[in-house]
Amino acid sequence: MQTACVDLLSLLVVFVVSVRLAGESRLSYAGRLEVYFDCVWGTVCDDYFDNFDAEVACFMLGFG
Repeated sequence: MQTACVDLLSLLVVFVVSVRLAGESRLSYAGRLEVYFDCVWGTVCDDYFDNFDAEVACFMLGFG
């Protein structure tokens, strides 16, 4: 399985994507950020992920 590093803002500019939090946490506001792109859920890596990206993700998840 290949893993690609995805820049969330770059995806949002070009495509309409869905986001979700995944993982073992029982908290609705914690977990690994994933995006649905090209019929596959993929993890957003934290390289170059900043507060602006976090604000966008939180807004998309309904926390903003």
